[in-house]
Amino acid sequence: MEIALAAAQPPVTQKRLNLFERYLTVWVGLCMLVGVALGKWVPGSVQVLRDLELVQVSMNDLIMLALFAPIVGLLVSGASSLSVPFAVLLYSVVAFIVIPLAIGMSLRGWLITRHGKTWFEQTLLPRFAPVTIVALLATLILIFAFQADNLTRRFLHVLLIAVPILLQVYFNSSLAYGLMKLLHVPHAVAQA
Repeated sequence: MEIALAAAQPPVTQKRLNLFERYLTVWVGLCMLVGVALGKWVPGSVQVLRDLELVQVSMNDLIMLALFAPIVGLLVSGASSLSVPFAVLLYSVVAFIVIPLAIGMSLRGWLITRHGKTWFEQTLLPRFAPVTIVALLATLILIFAFQADNLTRRFLHVLLIAVPILLQVYFNSSLAYGLMKLLHVPHAVAQA
């Protein structure tokens, strides 16, 4: 009876990493090289992007002008005996947590109601995967393009910063992997 029941159940397939996930380190390294190359060999293109960056800084400054007092009040209250008015804390929570969370939840709920949870998880979210990957890689390219001069002129400084960080990443990954292996945690669970 047990054998027949076990045979009737489909085998559980483990999720495999896709090509991007499997070679993430390679893609990141390539983006770093492309960014440095752009910054060194095509500085005009980087300057165009830097000009768009003032816009970003201006928006950031406007936001900080409006929200500076609540942020400072929140930080000061945790680090000292100063009191922060409740209204200030409330405004901070609403601005930084409630509104973005409400927008995200509402949009998710509306899309699931309109198209179903299966469509949302199996059709819509996978469509955004390439966008998020491209955005991640483009961000890496821009970061390294903007810092190309510092990276190439101050290479020793970069190494002095990068080596300890790299060691920490490998240590943390090895520790996590070792613990998961020691505790016999399946790869699918450990990966999540």
